[in-house]
Amino acid sequence: MPLDARVYLQDVLSAVQDIREFTRGVEFEEYSESRLLISAVERQLSIIGEAVTQLLKLETGLTLTDARAITGFRNILIHNYARVNQAVVWTIVQDNFPL
Repeated sequence: MPLDARVYLQDVLSAVQDIREFTRGVEFEEYSESRLLISAVERQLSIIGEAVTQLLKLETGLTLTDARAITGFRNILIHNYARVNQAVVWTIVQDNFPL
């Protein structure tokens, strides 16, 4: 695996760790009322989506479960940010990044 691919994998792992840290002990109500938490979590999800996009470009034979959903959600966060539903973001975090 090229060095660049390892860097993107590390970016994904770091972003997941950050999301877990940011949301540990937090309930949806607190999250949804905190611009800081929303911004931090959305930023890390964007990093994950972009890193997955770059990984797929570098490693053309790589198969990632839910890669399309991950990159698609990244595009929503970046290009359709005004319509992001925080309940959906919270569900993604709770279902995919358990503590």
